[in-house]
Amino acid sequence: MSLSSLAARHQTSRSVSPMSPLKFLVVTLLAIAVAVGLVAGAAVIAFTLVTTPLVLMGTIRAWPHTPMGRRMLNRRPGEEAPRGPVRTTLQGVPLDALLGRVGVAKTNLLPGGLVIIDGERLDAVSLGIPIDAGTPVVVTRVELNRLQVRPATEQDVGPPASPAVLEHPLD
Repeated sequence: MSLSSLAARHQTSRSVSPMSPLKFLVVTLLAIAVAVGLVAGAAVIAFTLVTTPLVLMGTIRAWPHTPMGRRMLNRRPGEEAPRGPVRTTLQGVPLDALLGRVGVAKTNLLPGGLVIIDGERLDAVSLGIPIDAGTPVVVTRVELNRLQVRPATEQDVGPPASPAVLEHPLD
């Protein structure tokens, strides 16, 4: 068998894969750069790299508001996205209703731990400072079923907290 027949057989046996869109874009932009000029090619590449993510982001944000997007998401016109269940304590009090409420740190908050508000133990996170057990705290924010608290000032707290609350075990 001759060398030329082996080369021909090898070329025909290779499968030709289709060009990916990214490769096609790069090849096209390089062709523009060679045909028109380096500055024009660089400008087209820069424009494409900036606008592609912006267009994609805009499309993703607008999709649920289109008729086809509403049909795919099974929403009627003007219907809001479902918000999910309301986060509550064991007694059924919504966590959002605890904003501004005063409680007592049951454990040291370093930054996470337990606080007692209205006789109920709740997970809490301090604002980046350690809070000792027994310190009065104020709820400043609710995030992901956890309360964010800060040490209470004299203005936040009325009468002193009862130390009897701290005597009960964690369980």
